[in-house]
Amino acid sequence: MNMFRRSTVLTIPLAAFLLSVFSTELAHGAMKSTIDEWVDRFAPEESPEIKLPSYAGPVDRAQAEIAAGKYRAALSTLSSIKPDAKSEDAAARAILRARALLGLGEFEDAAILLASEPLASDPEAINVRVRDLLDREQGRLAAPIIDQWLAQVPDSIQAHLAHGQVLEQAGDFAAAIESYKWFLGGQQVFVQKWLDDPLQFENADDLSDIATAVHRWATLSMAYKEQASLNDTVLGMYVRAFDVIDREHIPSRVAAAIFAASRGNVASAQTYLKPALERAPHDPRVLLAAMRVGAQSEQEDAQSPVQALRMADPESFEAGLYEAIALANARQWPQADDRAGVLLQKYPGRPEAIALYAATQFVRQGPPRCDELLSQANTQWPARTDAHAFAARLLKGADQYDAAERYFKIVIERTPWQTEARHQLGGMFLNIGREDEARAVLDEAYKSDPYNLATVNFLRLLDDIAKYEKHHTEHVIVYFDPRLDPIVGEQVGAFMEQTFQDLVKIFDYTPDGKVIIQVYPGDDEFSVRMAGVPGVENFGVSFGRVLATISPRRGTKKGNFNWGRVLRHELVHTFNLMQTHHRVPRWLTEGLAVWQEGVPFRFKDVPEELYSRAMDGSLFTIRSFPAAFTRPTRPGDGEQAYTQGAWLARYLDETYGRASIVRLLGAYAAGKNDVAAFHDATGQTLEKIDADWHIWMKQQIAPWGYSEEATERAEALVNEGDQALKAKVLEQAVKSFAEAYALQPTELKPHQRLAYLYLQKETSNPVGAIEHLKFLHIFELQNNRFAKQIARIYMRQNDLENALKWAREATYVDLYDATSYDLIAEVAERMGRTEDVQRAKHTAARIALWDSQRGETQRTAEPPPANAPRPE
Repeated sequence: MNMFRRSTVLTIPLAAFLLSVFSTELAHGAMKSTIDEWVDRFAPEESPEIKLPSYAGPVDRAQAEIAAGKYRAALSTLSSIKPDAKSEDAAARAILRARALLGLGEFEDAAILLASEPLASDPEAINVRVRDLLDREQGRLAAPIIDQWLAQVPDSIQAHLAHGQVLEQAGDFAAAIESYKWFLGGQQVFVQKWLDDPLQFENADDLSDIATAVHRWATLSMAYKEQASLNDTVLGMYVRAFDVIDREHIPSRVAAAIFAASRGNVASAQTYLKPALERAPHDPRVLLAAMRVGAQSEQEDAQSPVQALRMADPESFEAGLYEAIALANARQWPQADDRAGVLLQKYPGRPEAIALYAATQFVRQGPPRCDELLSQANTQWPARTDAHAFAARLLKGADQYDAAERYFKIVIERTPWQTEARHQLGGMFLNIGREDEARAVLDEAYKSDPYNLATVNFLRLLDDIAKYEKHHTEHVIVYFDPRLDPIVGEQVGAFMEQTFQDLVKIFDYTPDGKVIIQVYPGDDEFSVRMAGVPGVENFGVSFGRVLATISPRRGTKKGNFNWGRVLRHELVHTFNLMQTHHRVPRWLTEGLAVWQEGVPFRFKDVPEELYSRAMDGSLFTIRSFPAAFTRPTRPGDGEQAYTQGAWLARYLDETYGRASIVRLLGAYAAGKNDVAAFHDATGQTLEKIDADWHIWMKQQIAPWGYSEEATERAEALVNEGDQALKAKVLEQAVKSFAEAYALQPTELKPHQRLAYLYLQKETSNPVGAIEHLKFLHIFELQNNRFAKQIARIYMRQNDLENALKWAREATYVDLYDATSYDLIAEVAERMGRTEDVQRAKHTAARIALWDSQRGETQRTAEPPPANAPRPE
């Protein structure tokens, strides 16, 4: 059984994997020295452990090691076989060696061996050789070999699949359709045989390849349009191959994962692939599929797919491609452009390399260079649109919508069977608020292929959006479901209008046209809006001019949350993206967005980690920020990058002035790299900024006191305070907690206890209570009790402006808490602001009516001021 073959990149994108192999008896002289070099130079891979029966020999072990992607281990095993081993095993051992070499990127050595007699006429060796050539876009070289193969074995399933694939690679799609028809007609009629009795298929390799061929025929001929049941047929074949015939069959798992992902069903794709990741964590085809569908290995020591590919083959094209894509996704455009240029120079015959470089050049230099590069792709592959499709997706991801639209339309016009291009274009129209055009394109995608889950979900979402109301302000439009979220339009609209005007002053920039905020009423709708499928968890997302968020309403999976901070964060992204023509690095816009949330950190476990990194000198540098998002190496890297980016923004603001941030964004808008951008912003080198910023941060953070000695003393003081509080010796409790707070001012417990104590009659300290309640409010992302308590304290002090500010803050945490609007009305009435009183009372009444219609009530009694333990 051949468990180690893979389909070409052209046939199933990024599932194009070939594991071919190679033999001692046929590899003397220079070839032998090459093998020895590899064995000596690299130690065998350690995982996963290979378990074999006691009677298994070294050939069995090598075969199992290759199945697990342990190519160096396989070469070592094969090299240990004695020279006088059975001569009849020579060809099998040679093929195993060739497969191992291919897995390690030694293509030339493997090709020489596979073309040598007797392997040159061995059908299995031919299969390995052909698939390697197809994988590397060498279809012209593969074509005559395939013809010879078919003449030698005319009924070979693998040969007929390769024949169709080489025609696709040549751009002769009509001939490819005719070639794939072999799988449906004549004596084969595989689809009909499957429908008659799936049990008659007993070879996992054959069944997986039949499924791939049928899928390609149905795709190219657009047969899915008329025979939607073919979707279930193809998927059923893959599943039987790996779930019934051979539960360890990796190629069918990979093919099924890519098939499912291409039809919008990413969750199923990840499920299919995970066992393959656990069994073969070094296998290139598995790693490429994992990158495609976002599957993760559950092994504790699992490397990223890119790292694993580099371990097997330092020159891996796919690893280089994905590294450059990761830089582009992080909006590190100068670095992505440099990497893409190097990749294209090394691999000029790969359409993905041309497309990647074209996209990065577009972002940095504009359309002419991109068009020039894609015209080169047209010259190399006149009938294919792979490069245009790949570039369009990259440009869509970079929010370069006009260019992406143009290239998607070229793909649709020239290769109308590529329904994925229609789906991507429709999704992009949805991202930029062009719902009517989105529907038209997605309708066409659905007609061509009704089994793309994401397309169906987008169309259903558009049906829902058509029923939404729109609330307009001067600069903002809010889409909302009036039945489920009756107050969202006016409340979110007023908040976002004020936030818009704030950000205009901060960033010295006014976006052209109105910003659209779409508030989705449920978790599934919002997840589909983000990713095309349910199950993706988040609170908000910015597509540029269009923002999307889930309703901050109790009853959804997320429940109520601090929507004010979420939407301000996302609106900062909108400003940054539009101001820089979508060239702002991701790390910077995330840092600026957190800075504008107005908090020093967002989660209670951040301060201690931030203190540790500041004190031991492991804060991020400006150059290392992107890796925190693309290749995190420590737990918490992501949130630390958000936080440290915010502190860098604060440092620039305090040290070089607000204008330095505007200049920095302007430099990125001009396509400059980090060094030039920060020099434009501050007049300093990147190294100088890093050094000074780190010193400043250390000075700011040092008083947080997370040394071992301070921590031990603070914990003792908290324990003393708890004992005093339990004994109702409140003044002593205040003293102990105040000392603990002075030692560690970012620890939660002293704030909780002091907030409680300062609200007691015997130890009353309203000013102190406000200080601690404000700190606690940072972490109460779903409860507005601290905001309301602060508002009431200010009201008792007759500080009505602050009282109104914090009463409104309470609504930003719990939009549907009617008592917050009652509080606003009470404060506004004392201020003589009649219009605010009427608006707040009207909102509270609408909430009460809405609650009664749902048979619920959310008007609750005032909660306790802090979650400190009550005296017994």
